[in-house]
Amino acid sequence: PEFQEAYEAALEQRPIQKASKETKGTLGWLVALYRKSESWSRLSLATRKQRENILRPILADHADTALSKITRRSISRGIDKRKDTPAQARNYLDAMRGLFRWCEESQLGRDPTAGLKVTRAETDGFPVWTADDIARFRRHWPVGTRERVMFDIFYLTGLRRGDAARLGKQHARSGVIEIDTEKTGTRVTLRILPELQATLDAGPTGELAYIAAVD
Repeated sequence: PEFQEAYEAALEQRPIQKASKETKGTLGWLVALYRKSESWSRLSLATRKQRENILRPILADHADTALSKITRRSISRGIDKRKDTPAQARNYLDAMRGLFRWCEESQLGRDPTAGLKVTRAETDGFPVWTADDIARFRRHWPVGTRERVMFDIFYLTGLRRGDAARLGKQHARSGVIEIDTEKTGTRVTLRILPELQATLDAGPTGELAYIAAVD
């Protein structure tokens, strides 16, 4: 278990959790068990990172809280605390629901998130860039700049943010990109368009990731 924890911490780029000394029946004890469960390991790396970022500050204040004191009202207060940012409230509820559904399925306690939901905010979303927006960006950041490398990778591959950030020379061979997506593990194969190849050749790029803070 110690090796598995260290291995997952390295993958998720987070500090290694110290050996758990939490009192049985507390939130800290439950999360420590959850991190070693099959349910946790089945989550994508991106989802585990997101949920770690939610759980870590909660544990800093409430690791010693008894599970019996975590009620539907407790979770509702957590949602209300994040109500000004609906996406954060929804991610918080998803993290708590994943934890406590596993808790209930493992017969370690009940699920206080049952029936709770976050109302999705009414929004038109982010405006889609027009052809003029794209042309203006490219004029401002020509080939040979780090910003252009980043933009062309996103625009000319269609990869998700996390996958685009990982994309590097090790994924490219003979004019083709092959990368296992972070979210689903699906192998994606893409032809490197001549326009993108010209941008990558001009750089600047990193060694293991094209998008990098290169001096």
